[in-house]
Amino acid sequence: MARLLVISAVLTVLGRSRLLSAEVLEENALDGCGVGHGSLHSTAYGWQYTPCWSENNGACFVKAHEERYHALVRACEEAHSNQSSRIRQYRADFPQYSSDVIVALSQLNVTLQTQRDRLESIVQDQHDVLVNTTAYAAQLERDIVVASVEANRTDQ
Repeated sequence: MARLLVISAVLTVLGRSRLLSAEVLEENALDGCGVGHGSLHSTAYGWQYTPCWSENNGACFVKAHEERYHALVRACEEAHSNQSSRIRQYRADFPQYSSDVIVALSQLNVTLQTQRDRLESIVQDQHDVLVNTTAYAAQLERDIVVASVEANRTDQ
């Protein structure tokens, strides 16, 4: 009896985790074969629940099942061939991408070496402007507070 309860509990947990994982997959709309998880799931499990001669019989042949299966097979083949062609293209273009990155880094290095002094002076100028603006803002705030206090004293 205890063994049956444990098995029942395990099956319940597995069933819930399967439902949860199916909901998560459906929510994320994974495209493993160019179609959503819901389409794959309904095609795979729909055969069990399709009525056949007025009863649910997973072993019966239904033309719609075959059509859905062939559509999924075509979608998977298409997705895999597209993925393979993209991978081949990326691999073919990779040396060019690498050389472009190397050229860009070399240009950046040369620019930084030749323009370093000018860039440092620009940064220093901007820093000085920011410091002066902050000091002016603080002085302006103090002047406003003093003017407000004097206005309140005059009103009284």
